Amino acid sequence: IYFRPRAKLKYNIRKVKLNPYVCYELYYNIKNENFYKGRFDIGFSRDLAKHHEIGIYYRNQDYYSIRNSIHILGIDYGFKF
Repeated sequence: IYFRPRAKLKYNIRKVKLNPYVCYELYYNIKNENFYKGRFDIGFSRDLAKHHEIGIYYRNQDYYSIRNSIHILGIDYGFKF
């Protein structure tokens, strides 16, 4: 079981359809009482319609116990209701 606090800053630039953001998420293992990994994201999102959003991001996922990082380039889609 993990406790996963996340902080995200998103900025809406006037007259630009892309919204930049930065995010950090921490994974804390409640059972073992240690920090498992952290995720740092930086990216852009764009509203497609009233309830649809698409984005592109770079993620650095750092595993604390094995001192290994994974670099991810991703595309995401969101539906809001």
